[in-house]
Amino acid sequence: MSAWGDGVFENDAAGDWLDQLVASGKSSTIDKALTFAIKAKRGGLEADEAASALAAAEVMAAARGYRHADLPDDVKEWLGTSGYAPTEADVALSVKAVERVRDESELAEL
Repeated sequence: MSAWGDGVFENDAAGDWLDQLVASGKSSTIDKALTFAIKAKRGGLEADEAASALAAAEVMAAARGYRHADLPDDVKEWLGTSGYAPTEADVALSVKAVERVRDESELAEL
C-alpha cells in the first residue's frame, strides 16, 4: 500500500526507511541517511533520499525528547529498547541534513 501526504512519515520512502531501521536495530542507519543527504552532489539529492533523511532527523529528535505526534509505534518501541542516545554532534549532523533537504533537494521542489 502506498502512502503520500505532506507529513514527514506520509510517504513510501520514509516508511521503507523506518522499516529498515527497526529491522536492522542499528542506529548507524540514522547516521547513514543523514550523511548521505549532506554528501549528495549538488542537485543530486532525490526525493526518496531527502524523505529518508527527514525521517532520520525525526527519529533523532524523538530520542532527544521531541517526539513527532505521528511517529510510528514500532519506531517508538525501537527507541524504548535500543538505548539510542544521540550526541550533540549527531544533532548537528541532523540539522545540517535537514537544511540540505530544505535548500537543495528534489523534495524541496515538489
